[in-house]
Amino acid sequence: MHLPCQMRCETAKPWETSSFAECSIHRFIRAIQVSAHEIGYCLRYKHMIVYNLALFLWQISFNFCSEHGYGFGDYQVSDVMNSTADALQTNTDSAETGAQQIRDAIRDAIVERRLSPGTKLSESDVGNLFNVSRTLARAALQALSYEGLVSVEKNRGAFVAYPSPEEARQIFAARRLVEPGILKEAATRITPSQIQHLKQLLLEEGRLMGERGQSARRAEIKASGDFHLMLASISGNLIMQRFMEELVARSSLVIALYGQSSVSSCGHAEHGDIIAAIERKDIETACGLMLHHISHIEADLDLREHKSFGLREAFER
Repeated sequence: MHLPCQMRCETAKPWETSSFAECSIHRFIRAIQVSAHEIGYCLRYKHMIVYNLALFLWQISFNFCSEHGYGFGDYQVSDVMNSTADALQTNTDSAETGAQQIRDAIRDAIVERRLSPGTKLSESDVGNLFNVSRTLARAALQALSYEGLVSVEKNRGAFVAYPSPEEARQIFAARRLVEPGILKEAATRITPSQIQHLKQLLLEEGRLMGERGQSARRAEIKASGDFHLMLASISGNLIMQRFMEELVARSSLVIALYGQSSVSSCGHAEHGDIIAAIERKDIETACGLMLHHISHIEADLDLREHKSFGLREAFER
């Protein structure tokens, strides 16, 4: 990082030259940036740390030169502050984008059931897979843990979450509360082109249902979830949209654990009925169909509590 420092002293002593001062400030600020990044400070705190400590270093240098009679008039501290802030902003934005891309990729793998509940997600493995530092991998896994998709256990690391039967019931109860409201809001804003987009999703979902193989199955599951996410997007409520992303992903975990048949992937015909009701402006019917649809998915889950046995008991039964 280049710092536009024009510090010039009146003597030629090596440790008092402008190049020495510039190099020292450069190394000092860079060390602060790296330290702040590694311990996980968010942007506003890293900016504050670097700015204040660089200002502190400038004050020391100014006092030293004033005390010993060296010239310091050409030094522009604002240039250092601005260039440092710009570099920090660029580096942090890049890091946050990288962590978000990793988070999105892992979330997609969970939604498509390519990652099963309980799968180990070590920081080193994630970092190597995406060719990033462990710091970025850790940030992505922490973000997923806030969404309930990853469980971080002390001294063990991170794992794809393993929802309990009670948690599964709560997830679908939340969907029954949230999705009719999203649908009503979407229905008041939906345009003919958006209806066509929903129909295209439905056609793609139907096409994938006719194909065989794991890749087609994963794509079908994603297309089913995309239907619900598209309605959330049409509603225009970004908070609800993000909430639905979490609910759809957590539903996929539950279905992977407790689903008994392909019904759990989301009924294709039921999606079509919902679109038809929206198109004819029959919102109450559409909401009723959505509730039935969510209950239909939950009904296919085996959420019974199963008694656990010891090793000997398990093999004697």
